[in-house]
Amino acid sequence: MKKITLILIAVALIAPSVSFAHPGRTDKRGGHTCRTNCAKWGLKTGQYHYHYKNR
Repeated sequence: MKKITLILIAVALIAPSVSFAHPGRTDKRGGHTCRTNCAKWGLKTGQYHYHYKNR
């Protein structure tokens, strides 16, 4: 049981640092509207979303 708990904690700590990028330029606010292949990236067509860079 302790192994499972430790694994879940490790995954919870690592998961937020993993991100998937997709092509597309961003505007001055750091985001853009998805126009093509949106479902591939987990978005809806026409959905505006932001991209944040780790600083």
